[in-house]
Amino acid sequence: MCVVEEGTLLQGCQLPNPSENERRTPIATSINALLPHSPVTTTYVIGQRMALMKYLPYEQMKGVLSSTFYLSLSIFIFILFAFNLKRRTKSKTNMKLPPSPPKLPIIGNLHQLGTLPHRSLRDLSLKYGDMMMLQLGKRKTPTLVVSSVEVATEIMKNHDLTFSNRPQNTASKILLYGCTDVGFGLYGESWRQKRKICVLELLSMKRVQSFRVIREEEVAELVNKLQKACWSGACGVNLSEMLMSTSNNIVCKCVFGRKYTADGYNRVKELARETMIHLTAFTVRDYFPWLGWIDVLTGKIQEYKVTSGAMDALFDQAIEEHLIMKKEGESSKNKDLVDILLQLQEDTTLNFHLTKNDIKALLTDMFVGGTDTTSSALEWAISELVRNPIVMKKVQEEVRTVVGHKSKVEENDVNQMSYLKCVVKETLRLHPPTPLLAPRETMSSVKLKGYDIPAKTIVYINAWAMQRDPDFWESPEKFLPERFENSKVDFKSQDFQFVPFGFGRRGCPGMNFALASVEYVLASLLYWFDWELPEIDTLDIDMDEIFGLVVSKKVPLHLKPCRNHLVHALGLDSVVPNKDAFDSRGVLEFYLEIESKLTQSARPGGYMIVLVVLRLKIYPDHCYWFIANCWISDSIYPCLLQPKYLITNRNKKVVLSKLQLRLLPTDESQVTELEILNALALGCYPTLYSAKEIN
Repeated sequence: MCVVEEGTLLQGCQLPNPSENERRTPIATSINALLPHSPVTTTYVIGQRMALMKYLPYEQMKGVLSSTFYLSLSIFIFILFAFNLKRRTKSKTNMKLPPSPPKLPIIGNLHQLGTLPHRSLRDLSLKYGDMMMLQLGKRKTPTLVVSSVEVATEIMKNHDLTFSNRPQNTASKILLYGCTDVGFGLYGESWRQKRKICVLELLSMKRVQSFRVIREEEVAELVNKLQKACWSGACGVNLSEMLMSTSNNIVCKCVFGRKYTADGYNRVKELARETMIHLTAFTVRDYFPWLGWIDVLTGKIQEYKVTSGAMDALFDQAIEEHLIMKKEGESSKNKDLVDILLQLQEDTTLNFHLTKNDIKALLTDMFVGGTDTTSSALEWAISELVRNPIVMKKVQEEVRTVVGHKSKVEENDVNQMSYLKCVVKETLRLHPPTPLLAPRETMSSVKLKGYDIPAKTIVYINAWAMQRDPDFWESPEKFLPERFENSKVDFKSQDFQFVPFGFGRRGCPGMNFALASVEYVLASLLYWFDWELPEIDTLDIDMDEIFGLVVSKKVPLHLKPCRNHLVHALGLDSVVPNKDAFDSRGVLEFYLEIESKLTQSARPGGYMIVLVVLRLKIYPDHCYWFIANCWISDSIYPCLLQPKYLITNRNKKVVLSKLQLRLLPTDESQVTELEILNALALGCYPTLYSAKEIN
């Protein structure tokens, strides 16, 4: 008999060997199958340990029990894992998945995306089909890429709800207040209520039209800058930068009720651009979850948090300013989006409570999404027109015919410009702002074109490929606005070969806002200027792209604005500043020669040529103008061109508001007035400045 003393090891003890049946129980057999290289069966090991317990003291028995428990737990977990792996493998084997390009270990198909994924995926689809299943890194769920109009149509008409969720990545969670916005929010009742607010309150057609004055003011400022470049003889301007500035100013005034200047403007513009870049940046943890520490180590997460903090401070300041103005009774009659959201927050009829973070998340959508989309579309439109001078001439003739000799383009004029609208559509066909529509996620498994699509599959719809599909578009790579002239294809139609703003429940609610800005700005640029490549640039425009949430030109667009159309039409062919420019009194004098053919004459059916030389003096706060000389050919009547308005101008720019020509017959029996309306110098809109009639 073996005796065990306290503190000694068990030595020389003969324990009974387990029987053959004990060693071959079903559980033991299954475990042995999983552990074929074990020298003894697990049952035997556990039995040995249990036999030892009656000989061991308490502390040693406790250790044996603990180790036995963890060993059993580990084996149990391993069995479950193996069973689940086998079940999942069997399930996938039974599913008919769309074809997939060859994958590499670990990274899957990531290497095949390239720097321009919409182009790379289109090329892959030509080889592997218009439905491809990709594995991007070690994501738990696969990624489906759709490049077919037919498949997109089926998704919209039969499965729109199933495909209405949105995958959330690291950047969107940080930058969009936990994805509580409309763009990246999860589908559900809260999201539906917020989208309803966007569609009915923030971005309705009526609301977009209420921002007309803002668009006119900012476009006037853009035209002024470009005309100044014309008069100065600049060889070219960075039109990309100017369009970005104008778009940002329009959005800021619509959202916050103000625009930011100097350093403030630069920072606001940077925040919008940084947010756009971050939302599409490669974050390691999104593709390799266990390597998320790399994002922390490289500072990627900190970058997101810094940008998010700056945006949050901007929104807090704007909200606080609006609350103070409301408290003091200084709220503007023309409400901006912050005003509307704060008003809705107090609305007890809403079916949900709009929190402060909800407001800021919605403002992020408007602020970030509205800037780059508009400026990018304008950038591509002007680029295509310069590359296609015949189209440029045709659309300019339409714009200038509709507007006539007015001092500015009016939004009502744009509604009569059918060919201009075709140009915008063709631009968005070739250059959709988001070539890969914002990703969707399936809420349940679904059968699509005979293939099984698992639940939580991330879905990318390649709008860029669909809008260049030769089965639906003749000469799809050419810029041909005429293709839309007699076509029913429209932004709101059910023709899914043209989806620049998406479709269905996840379609872009800001479409009306974007189109109003793009069409109005483009019409104004075509009305006032002809466009050429700078003299130093003899090559064609670089049309390379840079990928992001919005795809823009890789190389900024530099062009030369050549002529103020209205000045040319009225015969204001030369504005010659005095070489001495401003004198010691701060006064600038120059001469403006007007040679204008008038279609109306003092004599019925007659024509006359009027030559007027004006002398203008510009003072620090205002300007006066008066006549130096006036002459009318083929007329015996004396002529008086009298000053009608005094134009106050805080920017020290010359403005000619109205020139009234009075033809005085010799017998003074009648007075006939002819008007040269809205002559401008140095590109100023007279309507922007206060005018007082001179007695």
